[in-house]
This record gives sequence, C-alpha cells and structure tokens, in this order.
Amino acid sequence: MVSDSSSPDDSANDAKSTSATSGDKNTATDPAGTDSPSSASAGTDSSENVNTDSGNTAGDNGTTPASDAGNPSDAAPANDQNSGDTGETPADVQNLPADDASEEAQEENSDKPEQTNEELMAQQHIVNVAPLEKNYRFYLVDRKPAFALEDTTILQDKADDAAEAGTLKKDAVAFILENLGDDWYYVESGPVRGFVRTESMTDDNASAQIVQNYTAQAEAASAETGTTVDPESYYTYAKQSVSIRDNAAYLHSLATVYDRVVGKTDAVVKNLTGNLTVHSSMSSKADEIGKLDAGDIAYVLSTCGSWDYIESGDVRGFVKARYLYTGDEASALVGQAGGEDAMPTAEETVAPEDNPAFYYTYTSTEEGSAENPIRKAVLETAASCIGNPYVWGGTSLTNGCDCSGFVQTLFGLYGVSLPRTAEAQSVCGTQIPVSEAEAGDLIFFAKDGYVYHVALCTGNNTTIEAYGTAVGIIANTLDTAHAVWAVRVLDN
Repeated sequence: MVSDSSSPDDSANDAKSTSATSGDKNTATDPAGTDSPSSASAGTDSSENVNTDSGNTAGDNGTTPASDAGNPSDAAPANDQNSGDTGETPADVQNLPADDASEEAQEENSDKPEQTNEELMAQQHIVNVAPLEKNYRFYLVDRKPAFALEDTTILQDKADDAAEAGTLKKDAVAFILENLGDDWYYVESGPVRGFVRTESMTDDNASAQIVQNYTAQAEAASAETGTTVDPESYYTYAKQSVSIRDNAAYLHSLATVYDRVVGKTDAVVKNLTGNLTVHSSMSSKADEIGKLDAGDIAYVLSTCGSWDYIESGDVRGFVKARYLYTGDEASALVGQAGGEDAMPTAEETVAPEDNPAFYYTYTSTEEGSAENPIRKAVLETAASCIGNPYVWGGTSLTNGCDCSGFVQTLFGLYGVSLPRTAEAQSVCGTQIPVSEAEAGDLIFFAKDGYVYHVALCTGNNTTIEAYGTAVGIIANTLDTAHAVWAVRVLDN
C-alpha cells in the first residue's frame, strides 16, 4: 500500500516487522498507521462508485434552600416523569384534518382569549435535549511511565490466561493510560496496547527515580555532543505478539501518549450525476458507509492506487480518487466557499462503531476528546431548562421539578439512574471535596446536620439548580457557606 505524506509509518503495525517489534531502543515514536483489515485490502475494480439513486414523585427531605423552604406537603404528587409525547402516531389512530381539528378546538376553547401559535409556544417550557456525541478519535494524555520489574506479558484482557498482545523485557517502559483499580493497568508501549498486572511494574516512586536517572544521562550526553538528547531515547519498548488489528485490547481506551493528529489534505467532491458513495473497503461492491455530494469537503488520510481513504465528519472510508479535487484546485474551492467550516461534510449511513473501515488508520485530522460525552450532554440540556418552574415533589423538566427531581430526571435522560431525594443522592457515587468539583458533578448543601439541597456544578463556582418556587430553575453562583461536599457520578 502506498500512503500519502500525511499518513504515519506502517511498519509499526506489522507484528512481523523487525523495526517495530524487536524491542530495541528508539523504535517507538508513533505506532499509529495503516494496519489494513483483509476487507480493506481487496483489489480495485473498474466499476463506478457514484450513487445515482436518487414527572412527579416523592419530594425531597427539604429540597429547597432554607430561604425558600416553605411547608411542603408530605403527600407526593402523581408521577409525570414519563408522560411526554413519543412523537409517533400509532397505526390505529386516524389523523384529524386540520380544518376539522380547528372547528373542534374552537368549540372547546371558545371561552379562552384568541392567540397565535407563536404566543402559545412562548408560554411553554421547552427543553432542548442535547444529543449524546460519542468520541471515536484518540486523544492525548500525559505520559506516566512505568518500567517492567521482570520480563512481562502485555495481555489482551484482564486475565492471566488471556492472549498476548506483546511482551516487555525487564526495565522496558510502558505508559499507564488507565489504572483500573483491581491490580491491573491498561498500558501503551510503542505499538502495543493492553493489560498488565500492577505488581509487575515499578511504582510511582521507583518510576520517578528511573526517569531522573535517564534525564541525567541525557543531559550529560547533550553537554558532551552539543546536541539535545531526549531522555526517552534510552527507553526500550514492548515487542508485538500480534498485529494492531488482531489485538482485541487496542481500542479498550482512546487515550494515547502518541500524537495521532495529521495535517489536513483537502479534497472536494467534483460535480457528479449523483452522490459519491463512501465504501467500507477498496471495492465499488463494498458496503456503503456514507455519501458525499458535489462540493462536500473531505480529507485524504491515505492513498492506495486509485482509491483514497478519507475522513469527512465522522464518516471514514474509501472513495475513488478521480472523483475528488485535491491540491490547488481543492484549496481554491475551499477559499471560494469561505473556508472549511462553511462546507458540508459526508452524510453518515453507518454509525462509526459499526463501520469496519473507521480505524483503517488510527490517525485523524482532529483530536478526540477526553470529556465524558454524558457530562457534556447533561450540561447542555440543563442550560436549556433555565427559567422553567420549580414544583416541590416534581420531576418534570418542563412542568416543574424540585432540586433532586431536576438532577434525577436530567441524568436519567442519558441512562444514569439516581435516587429520588437529595439526601440519598449525596452518598451515590464518589464523594469529593467541593473545591474539586468539576462541571457535571453534583454539589450538596446541608443545614443543622441534614442535606437539604443539590445543584449541578457547571464549573468555576457556578451551578444550575432548581432553586425554589419564586425563581424556578436558575444559573447560580455557588453557595459556599452551605455546600458540604460534591459527588462524582460520571467518570471523567
């Protein structure tokens, strides 16, 4: 396979490659590359690949701040949490013609003042439920090295009898990507990613001492040679046992210590009779995973013969190169359109997690995000609730909720189950100091030894909270006088 200049070296991906798998020094710079699956290496054909087919439950134990506590009834209002319209019309329901509906409505609402649809809409408390935007790209994390105490196996699963991903010689380095908390690390060492027992690696203090020793060696060498010597040039790395594609542990996490972002090679779709199909492999008969229209922007990540492997939005796959403007022609079209951000991208027909070509290369023109996507969605949805009413005992984001009903329903939209009351929520998850709370964490407030209120932390000492009947759901400044602790429900 011939790759363009923006693609990383393939050699690190071949388990039989002597340069990337020998375990020698200086062999692990960037393991990302084109480790093509068998489906992606199918021979090209002469066929064209242009597609011409055209709620309310029991209330809090004092859910309002003391200044707005009132005297809530012990009786719980009826649950309206799941009363929303699904937006779908059952097959056996007949839609009433608009004129007939208007006549019936006029009779039913004859005693109400006339108003426009716009005025009606303005009276509603509509919540914009943010979509859950998953991350499919690698993101950089700080390098946290650990060194093998003895010859060690990196495994494809957290089990001592799991298949090998690679091997570490004594004193070889692996970067800890995740401490799994059960005597296992998830690590990366050159092109090898997988699981190792914590007991087989140096602890933080020993690792820091080794790094210090290598740093001293590098400084001495730099002084002697007059050139800068990288301390990591003394490291040795893991040897692959299987190719990246055959390593079941490779995508356990998208954290990495290697930069996988490549420069953009613009491509613009030419004027075609129909749309341009993005295929799952280098064959016009391969499955469609996306569509491009004339004038759409894409970026070429790799080239093989007459095929380009491209990225356009979250669509990644293969198109015939002859249908793309590249180079100066593409740059001119991007300029005429007002820049890349003004240009449309591919239409996704297969989700990234179901796209067999998505990780044909592990590089991208953009870096992934380490942020938990649920955190982002919860915060965006919460912001759209500001101004909606407070109702003691309520769990409806539109018709009214109390403080704990607010966060319970909010998190429930994204599959996160929380108890009903602020007191119960305050011990659900990991309790942390208020000073360490991040956007998306919950902050709890107490008076006279009892938790009475919960707020959603939005960062920088600010919150969104269902505060009280007088003001409803508000954006607020953190009340540090009564905040007692925070709870982290979602991992970072």
